[in-house]
Amino acid sequence: MTLERIGQIVCGQIGKGLGDYRDAIVDLIEPGDTPEADSVKRLFDTVKDARNMAVHEGAWARHLSSRLVELLILLEQSIGNRMKYAEDIMVRQPVVAEKWHMVTHVRQMMLANSFSTLPVDVDGRWHLITDWMIMRFLRDAGTKADREARLSASLESVIRSGRIEPGRAKCFPGKTPVSELATEMGQEPVLITEGKETPPRLLGILSPFDLL
Repeated sequence: MTLERIGQIVCGQIGKGLGDYRDAIVDLIEPGDTPEADSVKRLFDTVKDARNMAVHEGAWARHLSSRLVELLILLEQSIGNRMKYAEDIMVRQPVVAEKWHMVTHVRQMMLANSFSTLPVDVDGRWHLITDWMIMRFLRDAGTKADREARLSASLESVIRSGRIEPGRAKCFPGKTPVSELATEMGQEPVLITEGKETPPRLLGILSPFDLL
């Protein structure tokens, strides 16, 4: 269904089935009449045939999944190569940890969304709080009562006391070239911001995973 939706967007119209989008999707991944394009065509046909068979034979579903992932990775790579700036590929409207949040709320946000890092405003500057910091803070609790007290503490109070020390985030404007981000980025995500307010307005977040 996702692949068909991509085909509709590329073609600008709704076809009768997945096969109607074959040439447009293949051309998006590998333009021109090349051996590489022939390979993508065969991959597309394998996905299409497996999808059709999966409707009738469940055993084909596993084959369909692996080949579909392969095709979508090629498609993502092709589209990604056309995106030159941070604002093109950033994750928009990132979830933010607020200082008034309790530690338990921050922990739940991380677990529910598989986040390893959350931005937090500390004294008008963007910082990053990590799952490692939360884990160490909670695991250092000596008793069950101590752990519960730590979970119910506000994020601001544990930051002020130095028990959790978020790291300063690297911030870049939206028009920063992706090539520059790849050079400047460390192991932690970077934030995309704009404006001169304190802190600057948060537009998005980019992790090394997003640049793979």
